[in-house]
This record gives sequence, structure tokens and C-alpha cells, in this order.
Amino acid sequence: MVGFGIGGDEKRAGPELFREVYSFCAENGLRLTAHAGETAGPESIWGALNLRAERIGHGLTAYQDPDLIQELAQRQIPIEVCVTSNVKTGVCPNLADHPVRRYFDEGLMVTVNTDDPAMFETSSPPSISCYRRISHSATITCANWRAIPSRPPSFPPRRSWNF
Repeated sequence: MVGFGIGGDEKRAGPELFREVYSFCAENGLRLTAHAGETAGPESIWGALNLRAERIGHGLTAYQDPDLIQELAQRQIPIEVCVTSNVKTGVCPNLADHPVRRYFDEGLMVTVNTDDPAMFETSSPPSISCYRRISHSATITCANWRAIPSRPPSFPPRRSWNF
């Protein structure tokens, strides 16, 4: 095991409920991620960052808080954007309203994700085509995504575990 994360509806169970678990995991060398900002506002993303999450699942509502956008851009916290599922679940009304284009323009580290492929009938190529439609221009292409400066994987093992 190299990492720990939570998922689900943040309105019913925000990241703060898991403070002790996150502290334990961090103290024991696990990498941390959290599902935040999909069904709840930017406060759930701040909550995840306060738990020392190194990646944010969805982050859809980050655009509502300019200070949060600045923090995410400065720290280059990866945002796992899932456009197709965001539209299919109704948390984003339509493709044109999705903030992924803004995140790209503001320098956030954005990753293309399919969310749950079986549930949302998604795969990477269709998800990428959604990103292209959202961009309203030719500036977000597969080449642009590949040109984003690379960095080490989000969850390299920090230590070995013996169970």
C-alpha cells in the first residue's frame, strides 16, 4: 500500500471527518489524495488540502474561489478532472460550463480522467474529445496535454510495508 484517499459525496461526508486517518497515514509515509469539490463547494477542496492531500479528485468548484485557484496553481496540486462524469451526474450542467478550460489557462495541473469507466461509459479517447469541445478553440489538443511539464508520478512508494 502506497497511498490513501477518500471518495464519495462530500456534502454528506467532508474530508475533515477523516482528519485522524489522514494524519496516521501521513505519519506512516502514505501518499494522500481526496475526492473534493465535486458535489460541495471550494471549502471541501480547502479541507482536503488541510489534510495534506497531494491530489484532488474532481476539484470542479475550485473556480469559485480565486485564492484557491492561486494556491492550486502555485503548489501544482494535480486536479483529476472528469468532465464526462461531471456532466452525466449533473454536477456540471453541460460541457460549455465546465471549468477545465479555465483551469488550463490559469496554470493548474490538470489530469484527464475517465472517473468510473463502467459506470459512466467512458474511456480516455472520448474524454479527450470532450476536453477539445470544451476548449472552444484548437488550443487544447492532445499535443498540448503532452506538452505540460512532466513531474514524478503522484504516488511513488515512500517505504516498503511488511504485512
